[in-house]
Amino acid sequence: MPCVEVLLLISFVVQAIIFLAPLAFNQVLEEDKQVNRLEDSIYLWKEVCRNPLLARANIILFFNKMDILKKTLQSGVRVETYVPSYGSTPNDVENVTKYFKEKFRAYHVSCILLRDECDHDMFIETIVPETTDVLLS
Repeated sequence: MPCVEVLLLISFVVQAIIFLAPLAFNQVLEEDKQVNRLEDSIYLWKEVCRNPLLARANIILFFNKMDILKKTLQSGVRVETYVPSYGSTPNDVENVTKYFKEKFRAYHVSCILLRDECDHDMFIETIVPETTDVLLS
């Protein structure tokens, strides 16, 4: 199948994208210690949202690594140390989550954010069925 036909097929076949973004703002990628994990997720998010082949797809955003976020904040690590644009906003889970929701939504205002907290078991047992229900309704 020629490349153009494959790309057109993708644009008609992809109905939804599930995007998992870790809110571990102070971690780096395993494969590249120079790249912040959350910044990489935001970069990938922008690329997905800008892709014209995916313009019709529902994009469902889940924040994961919430347990790491909670522990990191409880230990006194300041978000603004790793994300200077966070500024002097209160350093708690609610405000950090709100900040990153707004940051992600700035690139795709119609994304669906079903849950802030997501671990592997919850994703398989609860979120996949819920997501399917939302998409089919």
